[in-house]
Amino acid sequence: MLRDCGYGRHVMGNFNVKLFYIMKGKADLKRRVLFDGIGDDQFYQKIYSIEHNRNYFKFSVLDFKSLRYLKTEISEKDFNEILKTYDIIVTLTQHRFSTYRIENRVPVDYYKIDKTIILISIGEVQPGRYWIIFEGIYEIE
Repeated sequence: MLRDCGYGRHVMGNFNVKLFYIMKGKADLKRRVLFDGIGDDQFYQKIYSIEHNRNYFKFSVLDFKSLRYLKTEISEKDFNEILKTYDIIVTLTQHRFSTYRIENRVPVDYYKIDKTIILISIGEVQPGRYWIIFEGIYEIE
């Protein structure tokens, strides 16, 4: 059930992403671009901050793990609910690893703090150009 919904539009370079705020059960969807630029030391060392329920979560790119590892940390029900809520597509790579993506974007990674899971798409979209897209926050009960 949607509790609150507001829409906006953000344009960065030639990349368009809808900004939206939706509370959907235990999921907080606030998609936005955190970084769009050259993947130098700044990309790896910068500390990003996200506010959720009056708490600030700080992280760097190096804190995140591939979403495939989350399967071992939470229940299958919660994992499948995350995939469904965020419209995450599962694909197998040539090395038989599962990758998780939203649409045709870069892979989705996660950072887990207690019962809070921060989802971010991180990766190279053009040679030397990297994106960090905040996809949302999921609360485990």
